Amino acid sequence: MDPSQLAQILASLLPYLLKGGIELAKSAAGELGRRFSNEAWDGLKRLAENIQRKAASKPTLQEALTDAANAPTDEDALAALRLQLKKLLTEDSALATELNSIFQSREVHIYLHSAPSSAPDHPHPLHNLPNPDHLRFIGRKKELTWLRQRLSPKDRAWLLFITGIGGVGKSALAIHIAHEYRERYNDLPTEERFDAIIWASAKEQVLTPAGPAPAGPPGLLSRTIADIYRAIAQTLDREAITRAAPEDQDREVQKSLTAQRTLLILDNLDTMDEAVRTFLRNLPAPTKAIVTSREWLDVADVLRLYGMEQEDAFALMDTEAEAQGVTLTQEQKEHLYRRTEGLPLPIRLSIARLGSGETVDQVMRWLGNAAGDLPQYCVGGQVEFVRERNPDAYRLLLACSLFDREAGASREALGEIADLSHADRDDGLTLLWRLNLINRSQDDRFWMLPIVQEYAQSKLKGEEWGTVLVQRWLDWALDFAQKWAADLDIRIEKLPTVKAEYPNLRRALAWCEEHRRWETFIPLVENIWFYPYIIGLLTETKQMLTVAIDAAWSEKDERAAERLMRRQGILLWEQGEKTKAIEILEHGVSIARRYQDLREIALCLERLSDYLTELGNPEDALPLAKEVLTIANTIEDLQLKATAAYRLSMAESARGNLEASLEWLYQGEVWAKELGWKRALAWFPYRRGANLIQSGQPAEGERYLLQAIEMMTWDEPRLVAYAKTWLARAHLALGRLEEARRVNQEAIELVDRMGLHVLREDVESVLRQLPGEGK
Repeated sequence: MDPSQLAQILASLLPYLLKGGIELAKSAAGELGRRFSNEAWDGLKRLAENIQRKAASKPTLQEALTDAANAPTDEDALAALRLQLKKLLTEDSALATELNSIFQSREVHIYLHSAPSSAPDHPHPLHNLPNPDHLRFIGRKKELTWLRQRLSPKDRAWLLFITGIGGVGKSALAIHIAHEYRERYNDLPTEERFDAIIWASAKEQVLTPAGPAPAGPPGLLSRTIADIYRAIAQTLDREAITRAAPEDQDREVQKSLTAQRTLLILDNLDTMDEAVRTFLRNLPAPTKAIVTSREWLDVADVLRLYGMEQEDAFALMDTEAEAQGVTLTQEQKEHLYRRTEGLPLPIRLSIARLGSGETVDQVMRWLGNAAGDLPQYCVGGQVEFVRERNPDAYRLLLACSLFDREAGASREALGEIADLSHADRDDGLTLLWRLNLINRSQDDRFWMLPIVQEYAQSKLKGEEWGTVLVQRWLDWALDFAQKWAADLDIRIEKLPTVKAEYPNLRRALAWCEEHRRWETFIPLVENIWFYPYIIGLLTETKQMLTVAIDAAWSEKDERAAERLMRRQGILLWEQGEKTKAIEILEHGVSIARRYQDLREIALCLERLSDYLTELGNPEDALPLAKEVLTIANTIEDLQLKATAAYRLSMAESARGNLEASLEWLYQGEVWAKELGWKRALAWFPYRRGANLIQSGQPAEGERYLLQAIEMMTWDEPRLVAYAKTWLARAHLALGRLEEARRVNQEAIELVDRMGLHVLREDVESVLRQLPGEGK
């Protein structure tokens, strides 16, 4: 017999043995007592005295013995004694062996295995669990493993919080794990069983396709410590708890919980008064508790729930769709997943609405309605709680809603926009994170689920100070662009920082365009255009420049329009619109000359020199490059000097003057190094390699092209595409046809991906020269 069975029988005899001796115990034991021999009763008496001696050093066991001896028919006292005896017999194998030898006599053995159990006639385990509200439980394998590990008696954790935004499936997970332990009671090892599983819920409402509905009768809600105690008393059938005076209830609850291994589940406990907090912090062993809430206690082990993995979400969609008689295409499932971020409740409700006859478009509008029932149910209460409790955190929440969800917002940006000290900012972010209103990435950036972001944005529009917050956001975006993106060409090491914030800068641009805030839109574009350009987002760059140019002309800002047109000319050339690019640059030169803006004149001329060389007119390009150098010397601009040298090298190479072209490259590198222009120092080897291949030295040129690619430690697919185009030519010239084919194909893929059509003719020329390709 295992310790649990031994303790069950011994607990019914021990109080009488200790209080009145063998005769009293025999009388109380009834038929079982008559089955014991006199020798067995003597052994039980000695064993009882031994246990009493051991209890002297075990206060909890001593208390249980005393209570049971004083009230041998009190079920609470006997339950507590059974638990303590089970612990003792588990620890003391010699004592368990001695007791087993007494109970293994033939007469006693027959009685114990044929008579009705001496245990109470209730099913195991005792529970008051509600039925699950889902068709079948899907996913959450990692979370279930986490819960099982911590619900093990070997794990020291006793208080587990399942936390997350409303609708993420906290209650469903808690119900599922509870029913799992109920259903597997007989299959589990004795020490892992829960003999009682108690459910108490504070959930007032549920959300249905028709709208909010009561979660249950108001009288069954468990919000206070008195409500929780009532649920414990009713489930365990412990009237002593409800009969006890208020000052004695705590002790009665402690006794009742220690009488067996208990799992207590407190559902939807989003607010906790001090009495509940104290109770949870001091749960008696071996009780374990799961609390579903949107925040948690510091002493708890916390399981944060997020949206379901895509595969699991699709499985949920399939299950719900089958039940509703709905058919979803793969595209619709992917759209629904993106829109709900994998939250189970919105998924289930969306499909239920489809089942009621709504179209997919109607459902998507319902999901995006920030004033609807869904966001109010999932986040409304938490947002209102923050607004009332911590105005600083509320400002941070609304500030965060302005940022791109995938890129997130940095701690520093949020504090600056909300105009908070570091301490107030950090306290506010901690509160929002604990309430699951924001999420935090490993690199300490903060982001929101779509449902939270849209709800927060709707609140922002209703706040009197909302316009001030938006303006501070725009000011932050422009300041960031000026500090980090304006000189990105020279300080390419800033690229990762700009990359992290670029989606947020795009959101600021979109807002300015929508609200026609050109005074911010134009300088934002001027400062950030180079980032999408360098990483190959040519179409996106062209679009933002086109809008900015139109805005500049509408604002009658001719000089801004010229600067933007120069950049537009670069984009048009890259996309193959060569004639238009040259026209725009020539127009830009005329405007810059009118304002005597020497630097702008030089920047337009260096591009014209480049393009004329590429068109086969190096004689026309050479004087333009020389004028750029003259201006650079006049205004002492190292960047322009290095650029002029680069263009002069191109023109001389096209004229057949290799030595002169290489000399200009050497001089340009000197200036680039002096400036610290890392990006140019990768383009110079590229140009040296191209010039050498152009002059009939493909092997030497190949070495420099590979050097250029190796030097590029940043993301610049344009340079890679140009270098691979020339590498394919080198391989072709050297007779490495398969290498030429492979590298040229890589160049083609880059050209197609970026829309870099200026290289289309070059890569197709290599293709035509490869054996087996179409002529």
